[in-house]
Amino acid sequence: MASLNNIYDTMVANANNIYAGTGTGGGSLTAEIPVGTIDNSNKVFTVSNDPVFLLVNGQGYSSGNGYTYSSPTITLTNAVGTGGSIVSFHN
Repeated sequence: MASLNNIYDTMVANANNIYAGTGTGGGSLTAEIPVGTIDNSNKVFTVSNDPVFLLVNGQGYSSGNGYTYSSPTITLTNAVGTGGSIVSFHN
């Protein structure tokens, strides 16, 4: 089984590749783990930096497409789900 660090590193690398391919990027992104309960009902998380996009269970989302953001709160369209993951990426 892959270690959490390897999974995290892979997610960051994938996010940077996605961001560079959007035409809006050009540099690297910094990952942040949003604060909130990961379960089947919670949709609200907080972050310290304005997200460029999120990875939720490996799926990329932009603001207005899967979540909304009003500093410092991210509100997801759907809950992450028990055992899932969420990572926020910012410049």
